[in-house]
Amino acid sequence: MKKISLIIITLLANTCFSQKKITADGFLDIIGTKYFMTHENYNKFGFVDNEGNLIIENKLGKFENTKLKDCISENIVFAIDKSTGKKIAFNLDLKKVIYESYNGFVKFGEGIGFVQLLNKNWNPLDKMSEEYNVFAIDKNGNKLFDIQNGVSLNSSYGSFRDNLARVVVWTNEGNTKTVYINKQGKIILSPKEYDSFGDYSEGLVRVRKNVNGDYKWGFIDKDGQEVIGFNFSIMPTSFNEGVSVVKSRDNKYGYINNKGEIIIEPKFKIATGFYKGYALVSEGYKNWKIIDKLGKTIYDYTNLGITSMFPHNPEENDKKTIMIKQIIDNNIMICKKAHKYFYYDIEGNLIFEDKPNFKLQLLKNGYSIVNIKNGYKTIVKKNIVNNKGEIILTTEKSKF
Repeated sequence: MKKISLIIITLLANTCFSQKKITADGFLDIIGTKYFMTHENYNKFGFVDNEGNLIIENKLGKFENTKLKDCISENIVFAIDKSTGKKIAFNLDLKKVIYESYNGFVKFGEGIGFVQLLNKNWNPLDKMSEEYNVFAIDKNGNKLFDIQNGVSLNSSYGSFRDNLARVVVWTNEGNTKTVYINKQGKIILSPKEYDSFGDYSEGLVRVRKNVNGDYKWGFIDKDGQEVIGFNFSIMPTSFNEGVSVVKSRDNKYGYINNKGEIIIEPKFKIATGFYKGYALVSEGYKNWKIIDKLGKTIYDYTNLGITSMFPHNPEENDKKTIMIKQIIDNNIMICKKAHKYFYYDIEGNLIFEDKPNFKLQLLKNGYSIVNIKNGYKTIVKKNIVNNKGEIILTTEKSKF
């Protein structure tokens, strides 16, 4: 398979393809199918495109207590410009700042993001008077609509998914509640009896309520009707490909369909969501396998003795598809056993073992970040490799 050649050719140092040098300490991430995040001393970052053109220099910083992945979506970056101290929203496609000097944000979803500005009419003695005004913007930075009676941005807000976004507003009684709005800012759904909410996916959203003194999760549709009963003590994933990952009280993972029917009984210690019809599961950290939606084993890796797979956190998104997507799209599994890394294809064939001079840092969207090392510690080259195995970008540190 062609993705395997990417690694083999790189290992053989076939670098005859034209490489462009980027002034940076290395690459942090692959953004979409076109952009790469660079960094300087890990505390400032910038972006280049897949031709090595500078999009924005290494002058951006992330917000305190915020992960980088929560600052970037749909090629819009929320960050602090460390050269000015301003909070900016930068459009990678337009190569320009589209908004600045805001006080908070919710990352873009379906072409719309949220920002907040200081409310000049704020009255701290009025409970329902908010310190900030919250409103929606498009990818050009144009204001679309205000969140009427909106509470200042907090973790209860969500990005647009399935044409709806989760926001928090004041009621006439002086209480706050979570509602869902459409892309015109109109409240479409105002659930009342729930205390915790997710984001819509495939027409359903997970919500939680008190059931006889015990908090349980279920799913409602866009009309607010309960479609899947409140049977889950532990939060299930959002639906993807018609399937949600659920977790039992004894910490075993299984799967339900969008009718709430159990299609695969909870029996796995680790389980990803489904991607292109497949999921990665393990019943005990060593007997890994890929299954289909009937629970049938497609590939069995039990005999490989794998103790863990990477990326480390398969729950990074709310559908648990990060790990399985990497395997399916790149035909490479990054595995660990006996304190050593091994690289297998999806069929379980060994591609190569860990090399002292090589580290595959990230596989994503047809590219990989590969570090060529002089021994285990000193990294001498940091590269972007395309799906033909060609090193297209490499880094060199600034002299100053």
